[in-house]
Amino acid sequence: MRDLHRAAGLDLATDDATTLVTAITGIVHIALTTPDAIGVHEPEDVVALVRRAATLIHDRLGDPSRR
Repeated sequence: MRDLHRAAGLDLATDDATTLVTAITGIVHIALTTPDAIGVHEPEDVVALVRRAATLIHDRLGDPSRR
């Protein structure tokens, strides 16, 4: 997974990579099993949630005080 992150231009620490993968896995799992719980009605809704999770990680990496 870290190789995929690096290919995308992200050099994530192990903990951050784990957090991102866990968030994405959780979003996809919930979207498939109980989509109403997270407001998923269309495939694009999942994409938006994954982007939001990635943005949260990115923003955290940009602020050294939050590491």
